[in-house]
Amino acid sequence: MHYFEIKETAFGEGKPLICLPVTERTEPDVLRETQRLVQMQAQVIEWRVDAYENSDDWNAIRQLLKAMAPLIEKTPFIFTFRSKEQGGMGSMTEERISDLHQIAAESHVVDFVDVEFFQMKNPNKEIKMLQDMGVRVIASHHDFNETPQPEIMQMLLQRMQESGADIVKLAVMPQTQADVLALMSETNRFVQNYPKIPVVTMSMGTLGKVSRVSGELTGSCMTFGNLGVPSAPGQIEARELAKILDVLHSSDLTEHA
Repeated sequence: MHYFEIKETAFGEGKPLICLPVTERTEPDVLRETQRLVQMQAQVIEWRVDAYENSDDWNAIRQLLKAMAPLIEKTPFIFTFRSKEQGGMGSMTEERISDLHQIAAESHVVDFVDVEFFQMKNPNKEIKMLQDMGVRVIASHHDFNETPQPEIMQMLLQRMQESGADIVKLAVMPQTQADVLALMSETNRFVQNYPKIPVVTMSMGTLGKVSRVSGELTGSCMTFGNLGVPSAPGQIEARELAKILDVLHSSDLTEHA
């Protein structure tokens, strides 16, 4: 399935794309790390704005996005403010987060804005506003405490896809191997039921690492790696992750999926 293309990168075709995060605190370090990822030919880059020391300074955000623009001209770029409630480092009112999203959209630098779906009173309105401003939206939900029951995970994914988001993302924390298998199974079930919307899922932590490499089988179109500093538990080092995905892609494991 080929859902759409951003900067000549196809989402939902073949191997899952590898997204690498930028989690540096200062402007020089954010720019340096972004340039490093581009030079390494990162497929997708996510700026974790909640890690930036001036995340509540709109002028600083605008200035930094402008400086990043020539660096990520050919690389799909995700703008994410991850709240503490969702496992991030940021704390901001819903109104301020919405303002921050609008600044990202207005910059014409950002390809995707991540919206923490169940943290907002009216996420559908937020998503529509951002899409009308010209960016695609990832509706996301993270559960760092547990893996919900299968029917709950399916409900969460369905609720997010009903919003009209361009991608839906669900990350959960496993307590057992069965939790990991449940997340993978529900991902595939969702893809079979809703084949027109890309999905990104992961079971976090060491237990869940297999879910980060199985996307071509389950239907998850993107996975998150790192180059030394994970932005979530269980992320695999990017070069190792690429090797594993290559091996799985070249095998017969997914031929009859």
